[in-house]
Formats: sequence, structure tokens, C-alpha cells
Amino acid sequence: MRSWLLVEDEAPVAYGELWVDVEEQEVELGRLIVRPDARGRGVGRLLVASLLRQAARTQLPTALVRVVPDNAAALACYRHAGFTPVDDEERRRFNAGQPLAYEWLRHDLRAPD
Repeated sequence: MRSWLLVEDEAPVAYGELWVDVEEQEVELGRLIVRPDARGRGVGRLLVASLLRQAARTQLPTALVRVVPDNAAALACYRHAGFTPVDDEERRRFNAGQPLAYEWLRHDLRAPD
């Protein structure tokens, strides 16, 4: 796990983690949080773009992210960054054993930005 913090005027505004899984050949973006008063200003997009740049440095081919289905703002942010939904079979497999049925999105780290 690698953690990242975005700071504005010496105060934290966003946090995210990269969970690197060499065996599965993927990096998962996790625990992405934007301070409530910083939302709606592009901070989430900046955080996701920064995490994707770091994920690409791992040389692994795929980034994943899981999202609570009713989090429309997060889903829009990830889609803007180039994430696409995984297929139904993968979503069922990824959600096995999870506390709820997440939306799972994938990003090809080898694709040009």
C-alpha cells in the first residue's frame, strides 16, 4: 500500500491509496477522500490523475477502483479519468465476500492519457 496526500495552503485536502498486487497484475485505487469543503473544485480529479500517474510507474497493466453504487460524484470523476465498468462476471467475482455490491471500474495503464 502506498498513500498520497494532496495539500493546499499547508492543509490536507485529499487522500488516496494505491494497493499494488503484482500477483494479480493490478493496482487498486482505494480510500479516496476529498475534504468536504474542497469538493466540486476538481480536487478529486487531480487526486485520481495523480494516483494514476503513480500507478503507471508500477509497470502493471491495470488499475481498478471500487465505488459505492450511489456515489454519483465519484463515479463521474472516475469515468472522466478514463475508467470503464468491469463486465458483470468480474463484478460478481470481485464482490464475492465484500460487505456490499460495489461498482468496479477498470483503467488500462498502458493506454496513452
